[in-house]
Amino acid sequence: MPRTRRILVLTALLALVAPAFLLDAADARDLREPPSVVDEGGLGVHLELVTTFQPLFGGGYSLAYSADGTRMATGGVIGDIVIWDAETLEPLRRWQPAGGPLEEIHFSPNGKRLVAGQPVVVWDVETGEALKRFRGGGGAAWDPKGRWLAHGGEGTAVVLRDAATYGIAKVVPLEAGAEFITWSRDGSRLAVGTTRGHVVEIDPTKGEVLSTRLLDESEPIYAVGFLPDGSLVAASRDGRILLGDREIPAVENGKSRLSDGISRLAISPDGTRIAFGYYGTGTVEIRDAKTFEVVEEHERLTDGRWVGGLSWSPDGKTLCALPDGGGLRAVRDGEVTTHAGNATEVRSVSFDASGRWAAASGTGLAIVDLEAGTRNDLPGFSVVSEGRRPGELLASGSEVAAFVDAHVGDELDRFETPEANAVALRGPWTSPDGRDAVMGGFYGTFHVSLERAEVREIENSYYRVIDAAWAADSRWGAVAQVAGHHGESKAIGVFRRQDDGLVLRTTRIDDTAYAIAIDPTGEHLVAGGYHGLVSYDPETLEETGRHDQAVLWFRFLTSGLGIAGAGKNVMAIDVATGESKTLLEGDDLRHAAISRDGKRLIVGSRFAVWVYDIVR
Repeated sequence: MPRTRRILVLTALLALVAPAFLLDAADARDLREPPSVVDEGGLGVHLELVTTFQPLFGGGYSLAYSADGTRMATGGVIGDIVIWDAETLEPLRRWQPAGGPLEEIHFSPNGKRLVAGQPVVVWDVETGEALKRFRGGGGAAWDPKGRWLAHGGEGTAVVLRDAATYGIAKVVPLEAGAEFITWSRDGSRLAVGTTRGHVVEIDPTKGEVLSTRLLDESEPIYAVGFLPDGSLVAASRDGRILLGDREIPAVENGKSRLSDGISRLAISPDGTRIAFGYYGTGTVEIRDAKTFEVVEEHERLTDGRWVGGLSWSPDGKTLCALPDGGGLRAVRDGEVTTHAGNATEVRSVSFDASGRWAAASGTGLAIVDLEAGTRNDLPGFSVVSEGRRPGELLASGSEVAAFVDAHVGDELDRFETPEANAVALRGPWTSPDGRDAVMGGFYGTFHVSLERAEVREIENSYYRVIDAAWAADSRWGAVAQVAGHHGESKAIGVFRRQDDGLVLRTTRIDDTAYAIAIDPTGEHLVAGGYHGLVSYDPETLEETGRHDQAVLWFRFLTSGLGIAGAGKNVMAIDVATGESKTLLEGDDLRHAAISRDGKRLIVGSRFAVWVYDIVR
């Protein structure tokens, strides 16, 4: 997704969940706040909250080291801040101040405070307390000497504040908003990347603009820095680079960087190397600052996701990259290691077969033991389901799938999936007997043989699966599928288990196909969507009943009674009569699973997960 579109989407989200710029601490919203329980005695069903948790392996948009090199800070896509031990890359503390993205984050020179841009807030590093909040947005950074704090002001200006008193010292007008801010090594100059593609150099003492260059006519500038000699370095979304007085075009040596685009840059402390992070492929390359030759390249370092943060450690030995949707990556002596990152969007939820362990995935796996109250985390996996037996889960990432021991959160067995970034979009849905699973890739529907640890495409699959269900006897199942990049047409299909795999035997085009479920007796197949809840004969896929109640997901609790979600509420539904009763009210309740014994429900919103006891 283009960077500007990401900002629009996330800004819209921020507008929905918090007042503008969060000027009062009371305005900050905890995204883990559970949905409201509506006690209607819904068809004899009531929900009681057991626990709340979030996956903690997502990415972010900003990354910075403290001046002494002992700590690192990252700002997440949903506004969370994590403080890390810079040597071990273990998280020390985390807080969730806001519901929107943190585009830029910096330590104060003494390491005691953080400033985050968009909105502009100064934080106490040890306590996570918001010390100051300023009107404005965009970039924010202290100068290296600790004299000034610069940040984007309201409208098109840069505000310079006294770092001790926070009083406004100067306001410097610009031609566009201040998207990214950085200082020269000696603090004598300030560089700004604007929302309209300008690179602006400012004298902070005089409060004057020294130069303005238009580097990108359509996109903001997020990659700006200074070499030790004061030369300015900047890079644009379309791949053009400013290196001192030189402008290097997007096409270099016959190779175009246009398709990738540069999202971030970082200059090594000694000024000899410049690291560039790319949009399209998630590649990070390191170039010689004088010759501009590539000296080191890490293709798909962030698994094809946008490089949101990039920074060298003060000793120049480590380069850290923060994807917008992956885990934290550290490059040391040419070797790459992956670590947990900031909170991310929830992509799937599940129980193990016993219902003791609840799991949620984003770009990593969070596993909660509901009896012991303990938690394990495992990076690198984006979807999760039941495993082959109780106490085991099946998880998949962009290129691999693995069985996971829920007790300790470790991989048991790992196997490759057919295409990078293709399979781990939907599912997996594991058969009740633990022998097979169905997974949805962008270009097909896949059968996972859990006995042989093999993955292959299901014959006659329509396009890509968005929901699936198995019959209680595991001999057959059903899928809801969509075709076209935007789901222009939808279908439901029935697959059957054969000796050589799963084969899709019956397909019906139907606009209700967002959710699908099979009742415990195997006699009823139900599909749900915006246009209603429809029952079908499993053999012929002839429609046998229809109700106007819109649903986005549906799970049978008993024969004829199910629990469904429609985005802002969770309800109990009698499939025969269409009667429904609201159980929960909240926002964006998009994922759900019921334990095999029907005693627990797990519900996931975009950023949090809640587990409930089902009381009947």
